[in-house]
Amino acid sequence: MKIIQKCITIIFTTALLVCTGCQMKDPALSDSLQTIMDKLYKDIPEDQLPMALEDVQLNEDNEAYFLGSDKIEYAEGLAREPAVSSIAYSVVLLRVKEDVDVEALVKKIQSSVDPAKWVCVEAESVIVESRGDVILVVMADQDQASTISKAFEDLQ
Repeated sequence: MKIIQKCITIIFTTALLVCTGCQMKDPALSDSLQTIMDKLYKDIPEDQLPMALEDVQLNEDNEAYFLGSDKIEYAEGLAREPAVSSIAYSVVLLRVKEDVDVEALVKKIQSSVDPAKWVCVEAESVIVESRGDVILVVMADQDQASTISKAFEDLQ
């Protein structure tokens, strides 16, 4: 009887650890969005990026421009785009509020973001993906978008 109780205790404890582990925060994403953004660009040579990239905090006045909608729930957001350019290029990081369904939000952003938001140019590639409580939105040419997406996947 004691063996059965021990087995049940071990199984229950293991199940709790697995469930808790699934909800643990990703240490690579515990930094500020500014630090995460800087890490994404760490290994990308400047000659492979648009000139004069500028960081902008998302707020209610500009979120529709960056996300295609002002109905996106997030705790904080940071965008990086060229200050002056005719190149379609935008990278956005969002930290999602605690009780928001991240995957549903990814789908909402995918359907609302506008790859033609610039005058006379359109982004070749749009990538919207999540990792933990952070969502990455990239609009750029295929190579640049893939490079940023890979950097996001490889964050440590």
